[in-house]
Amino acid sequence: YINYPHGLLKVTSSVAFGYAHLVEIFDKYRELNKDVELILELDDHIVNLNENDVDIALRITSTPPQNYATRKLAEVSWMYCASPAYLEKMGAPKKLDDLINHQCLVYQGITPSLRFSAPGSSSNSCNHRPKIPLSVNSSLLLLKAALASQGIAWLPSYLVSSHIEDGELIPLTMDGKCVYPTHSLYALYFPSKYKNPKVRSFIDFLLEDHQPWKKWEETINKLKF
Repeated sequence: YINYPHGLLKVTSSVAFGYAHLVEIFDKYRELNKDVELILELDDHIVNLNENDVDIALRITSTPPQNYATRKLAEVSWMYCASPAYLEKMGAPKKLDDLINHQCLVYQGITPSLRFSAPGSSSNSCNHRPKIPLSVNSSLLLLKAALASQGIAWLPSYLVSSHIEDGELIPLTMDGKCVYPTHSLYALYFPSKYKNPKVRSFIDFLLEDHQPWKKWEETINKLKF
C-alpha cells in the first residue's frame, strides 16, 4: 500500500445508527483524510464483508462474530422514554405493570414483551397488555412518535441521549431501574485489511475521545444507579 489513507473506503452500519451519526463522523474524518472517498451502505441485516466487498462494518450486537477482528467502541443501553408533554397528561409509570394504563409504542421483535398482570389482581398470570397505538419496524419512527408525545417507547442510547440532554425526552425509572445495558457497538473488519492505511486510519479515528458515543455514554451513566 502507498503509506497514506487514500481511495475508496466502504463502510456498512444499521439504518438508525448510520442515519443518526455517520454523516457527522464521515465529515470529520474527511477533514483529516481528504484522499479517502467514503461509501456508506445502511442495512439492518448482517452483511458478509467479503461477499459485499466491505472494509468495515459498524454493528450493534451482544455477540460479535468470531470470524472478524473487532474493536468495541461503546456500550449501548435501552430505556423506556416519553416526552414531558405525554407524562404531564398521562402521568409517569412507577412500575412496569403500570404500562398497562399507557400508550405504548412498539418495535416488533425489539420492544420487550408488554404483557402484565391486571391491576389489583392476585394472579401471577400475565395476560393483559397495554394499548399499542403504533407498531413499527424502525427505531427512527419510534423516536419520532415519542418526540411527538404519542406514547412511551423503548429506545437505544445512541438515539435518545441527545434528546434526554435537551429535555425533549424523559427516561423512565420503573421498579427501581432505568437503564438496561444490552448490546455494544463494534467495528468489524478482516485483520489483514488493518494494514491498509485507509482502514487503519478510520478504525483509529473511531477510537478517539471526541466521538459521539463518548457523550451518550456520559449521559446514560448519569442515569444508572
